[in-house]
Amino acid sequence: MLPLSEANGRGVDGIKVVEFDLAYANDDGFIKRSLLFLVFAFRSIGLALTERYDLVFATTTPLTAGIPGIFARWLRRKPLYSKFRDLWPELPKAMGVIRNPIVLGMMSVLEWLSYRSAHRLIGLSPGIVDGISRRGVPKDLITMIPNGCDLKIFDAPSIAWRPKGLGIRT
Repeated sequence: MLPLSEANGRGVDGIKVVEFDLAYANDDGFIKRSLLFLVFAFRSIGLALTERYDLVFATTTPLTAGIPGIFARWLRRKPLYSKFRDLWPELPKAMGVIRNPIVLGMMSVLEWLSYRSAHRLIGLSPGIVDGISRRGVPKDLITMIPNGCDLKIFDAPSIAWRPKGLGIRT
């Protein structure tokens, strides 16, 4: 984590950026990744409880990224806006990544608490919005902002281009 004095001035439009030095790689094992996600969450709780701010914007993946927002919402009465990139624990369960029923149960509780704590929720696909709604969140609190692109922008025919002089045939 950068000391807050070093983080001052880093960011855009008065938004201060605080960085935690947590080494992470996609090929890390489940236990190491889980511990890093929890370390991030607990360090962020410290900021959520001590820093000055107007609102919290939490974005998952991982699901634990929402924990500091939950603390800020309930202990400091800050508005919480949460964006969900996946459905938890449905996704890791369906992929077979997490099979332990206790871990899946804890994830389900955290998911439920994340949904109930947020003032507004954002889902990145119609399926995510429907999944959040199936958990009892009123549809008027959920907005879809698609994670992708507008294919109409890219459907115009184009002429294939190849650099000349490299022996590439078209």
